[in-house]
Amino acid sequence: MDKKFLQIVKELSVLVGIGTLSIIILNYSTDIFKGPKVVEREIEVVKEVIIPSSPSEYPDFNYFKDLKKVELAYDIDSWVEESSGDLNIQGRKIVKFIKIDGEISNAFLYLNLSVDNGKPLTSWDSIYVSLRKNLNGHLYFPYDGHLLRSRSLSVPNSDTTTMLFDLRQIPLTSIPYSEKNDYVVKDWLSIIKDSDTFQFETFLSTLRSGGKINEISIGYECSPATPNCKLEIID
Repeated sequence: MDKKFLQIVKELSVLVGIGTLSIIILNYSTDIFKGPKVVEREIEVVKEVIIPSSPSEYPDFNYFKDLKKVELAYDIDSWVEESSGDLNIQGRKIVKFIKIDGEISNAFLYLNLSVDNGKPLTSWDSIYVSLRKNLNGHLYFPYDGHLLRSRSLSVPNSDTTTMLFDLRQIPLTSIPYSEKNDYVVKDWLSIIKDSDTFQFETFLSTLRSGGKINEISIGYECSPATPNCKLEIID
């Protein structure tokens, strides 16, 4: 009986071994005939976007930056003080300048102004400017008034009020200031071409203290025949 039982166990062991081997062979043969495994990956494609160049938004301002300059006013506290019905101008600037060594062909007037301690001008504020020529010791009647801001050439955005004008086309209006006021256009460049000595005057027309003329300057280009021309402040 024991021998028979042992014989049965041996036969079963052989059968199990054969079955296991068959399964291994079957799996192996199946893998052989399978195609290669494909590993999918996402590939990030970087596209270079080329932005076409466009003309500058501020061609006149960029041109002005490279010109010779004469600074007419700088860092001046200026406003109009009202007292007992009288108006007293604080920070009025009067300066004389001369033209030497040649002629001016083109020029710009540049202004940087603020009120309320560093803020842009409001709709009630304005800047008064005046230019006179001196001939034979006589100051001629000024080309003067309050600059109409809406006629400024394009300039970059700023925390203050900046303006740029072609010196041939200075837009002057009166007060009370309004963008809807009538105005006249004066050719300041012709004044500079007609004489050699000039007087410039300015003040900030605001009834609040804290007004400041940060800068007023003329940028100019010399005539090709006289490239060494110069505008220069005198006492």
